[in-house]
Amino acid sequence: MPKLLVWSAGTALLLAVAGIFAIPRQKQLSTDVIRYVVPPPDGGKFLFGGFQQGPVISPDGRKITFVARVRGVEQVWVKFAESLQAQALPGTEGAYNAFWSPDSQNIAFMSGGVLKRVDLSGGLPRSICETDGSTRGGTWNREDIILFGSTPGPIYRVPASGGTPQRVTSFDQKRQDLIHRWPFFSSRR
Repeated sequence: MPKLLVWSAGTALLLAVAGIFAIPRQKQLSTDVIRYVVPPPDGGKFLFGGFQQGPVISPDGRKITFVARVRGVEQVWVKFAESLQAQALPGTEGAYNAFWSPDSQNIAFMSGGVLKRVDLSGGLPRSICETDGSTRGGTWNREDIILFGSTPGPIYRVPASGGTPQRVTSFDQKRQDLIHRWPFFSSRR
């Protein structure tokens, strides 16, 4: 009997300690559910495939960006969770491959052979760097580095503040590499 009592007391103590560590984790879990219904803009259509990637949810989960064509003009659009309608961002005409900054406050995109960024708080887009015009995909990390792919070609990096793109990948001739595209920072660091 004493062994059973010691074992039971030890198990109870272990469960109590485990419970203490579980409580803070439960407080960190978010129960917010956000559902988006994003119809195409009036008189327009979404552009997905080819040069275009699909809609991209912001890192904070409160916004979606996409490229749509309205009356023949391709432009970056953003839909805020609190809003019923998406809005076009001025100065983003000719855009493709829109993607988010890690703080969800800026959107980068390609247009006319130039990688650009636009701040959601206002203002017109700023140029980051020139590209070869055939870019495919982009990603932005917390150190303010942007990676973008090219077709055919390697992946390049550039500071989000602007500069000259630097090649970061090279081709393996034995594997007959031709294209590196659609980069993604998995940790967003």
